[in-house]
Amino acid sequence: MSDRTRTRATPDSDAPKASDEGVLAEARAPAPRADQMGSQGDGLDLPLGAPTPSEPVRSGPVPETPEERARRRRNRIPTRPNSVPEVTPEAETERAILAELRNRARRLRRHPPPEPVDDDTAIAQAAGFEVMEVGTPPSLIRRYFTTLRHALGLVYGSAVAVARDREQFAIVKGFPLFLIKVAAFFVKPLVMKDIRALPLQEQLRRRLEMLGPTYIKLGQVLALREDLLPPFITEELKNLLDRLPVMPFPEYLERVAKGLDRPVDEMFEWIDPKPLGSASIGQIHRARTIE
Repeated sequence: MSDRTRTRATPDSDAPKASDEGVLAEARAPAPRADQMGSQGDGLDLPLGAPTPSEPVRSGPVPETPEERARRRRNRIPTRPNSVPEVTPEAETERAILAELRNRARRLRRHPPPEPVDDDTAIAQAAGFEVMEVGTPPSLIRRYFTTLRHALGLVYGSAVAVARDREQFAIVKGFPLFLIKVAAFFVKPLVMKDIRALPLQEQLRRRLEMLGPTYIKLGQVLALREDLLPPFITEELKNLLDRLPVMPFPEYLERVAKGLDRPVDEMFEWIDPKPLGSASIGQIHRARTIE
């Protein structure tokens, strides 16, 4: 009986028990997912996509996707601390207008426009007389520098005139002419613009007029020395005898009244605004006295 009992016990010991099979089946079964757990009615009614209790709950802004990050970088305008601010068309226009106004004011300071001429002075201009600028006499130091400036200007203007007017100065040829042309190229910007294009004889006369009565007297003397100067210069200098620039007619009447110490209306019935002539220290007009 012992053998039989041992024989029967052997197959019974090798067969797995029911409790062991349950444990093995539970170990081999996969863990249920969150969505399955919510649908199995195990007490965790979680919505689909909700984090499981084992996962940490994240707080804060939702991280942006790579597409959103790339779009934000494209739309972002880079700015630097020292960058130049963007200039709008309106600001550019205002800046151009201000620059033009500054340039115009600078030109007016350098070359002020001539004062308006009255009707009586315009009659003198129509007769061929130039109108002089009336101002305060310059100081002795300023007069010295003005004389020096006009002397150098006359030398520079002579070089420009000789290099330009070849028919008038045909005697100048060869290497001296080459040197004069080179010098004229460099000194031309230094010559006054309003007399730069004038012939040499007119430049000389205009500069003597600008220097005042003393140099006008010198020009009158040179106008009579045809044995020293060429004819085209003496003929132009003869205009210094009776065709000098005249002062404005109101200024002329004021000086006449000041010289006679009486109002002009009390002495003259009529004064012709057209001058008969003007020289270094005098200006002549026809007039009719009151009888």
